[in-house]
Amino acid sequence: KDMNDEFNAGNFEKAAARYRSELSVREGIGVSPALLYNLASAEYHLGNCAKARLYLLRADMLSPGDSEIRANLRFVEEKLHIPPADGSPSQFLCAIRDRLRPDNYLLLITIAIFVLALILYWRKILPHTLSLIAAGTAIIVIVLALVAVTTQMEGRYSDKNLILTSSSVEMRSLPAENGGESVCRLSGGGEAELLDTAGQWYHIRANGHEGWVRKSDAEQVFPYGLF
Repeated sequence: KDMNDEFNAGNFEKAAARYRSELSVREGIGVSPALLYNLASAEYHLGNCAKARLYLLRADMLSPGDSEIRANLRFVEEKLHIPPADGSPSQFLCAIRDRLRPDNYLLLITIAIFVLALILYWRKILPHTLSLIAAGTAIIVIVLALVAVTTQMEGRYSDKNLILTSSSVEMRSLPAENGGESVCRLSGGGEAELLDTAGQWYHIRANGHEGWVRKSDAEQVFPYGLF
């Protein structure tokens, strides 16, 4: 309540600090999508659209069916000049897949396996056609759910996904302030793929370039465990 009072009073910096403090406490026991949403709102009002996108992405991944989170995420992405999904068949399939989280798919697999076991156990008393249809349906559910959770963990929920959280990020050829040379500057709020780490530096791939950025300029999109 006190955190939201600060936000409602327009004390966004204090509200953000309190939200972050609460977030650090809850990381070990389960992060609330509402807390991430509130932190994103505070960061947006402070002009930190890149961080607002990061927290909204995390909230969306924890609560993929929340239309308010999704609408505000798209709003912030427009502010950052990030184009929407291209509407290709692959993007459409990913959007359908991402209506559930990986742990939801694992629960679905567990239920389907249990149903399949029951069908096999009662196969002698169940009608043959019914047994075949039910068993086939359960197998299809298991296969599709396995594909979904595998592709999610390699894609949307991968620990290699980063968001650039500073307004402008310098990519360097070596992991040192004064070593090597500047490769390019990257816009805040953009995505990057984590390749390696060295001290306080991330080796990343972004916008067709590879190089090193400070860890303070980027964060993992989804650092939380679901299992």
